[in-house]
Amino acid sequence: MADAKPKLKKRPHAITFTQPSLTRQSFKDECDVNQIVKRYTETGMINHIPRTTPQYGEAPEGDFLEAAIVNADIASQVEAGTLDMDAIASEPEAESTPEPDPEKAEQASQEPSGDPSSTPEESA
Repeated sequence: MADAKPKLKKRPHAITFTQPSLTRQSFKDECDVNQIVKRYTETGMINHIPRTTPQYGEAPEGDFLEAAIVNADIASQVEAGTLDMDAIASEPEAESTPEPDPEKAEQASQEPSGDPSSTPEESA
């Protein structure tokens, strides 16, 4: 009788999974909020946060649809064999440095910077 499986109640709203779980149980203590808080109260440190430096960048202008269209065009060129990789590799990259806008520069010079040493003194 030791090999008998416990009977599961049939519930109309429940989902029953019959396949083995793909969840790696080796990470269960690292993900358990109770274990994280317990470790913090004992050590005073939170050490489950990744130590890598976050990377920030600019997203290209355009939306997902435009990116999907470009991707589809390239894929169809690859399938047709008409994509010229040498021409793509020889194209110089466009300069991403924007031209300074004189109006914005003038507005920025008129706004206070928040630095007390850079604000003009008022004359009495």
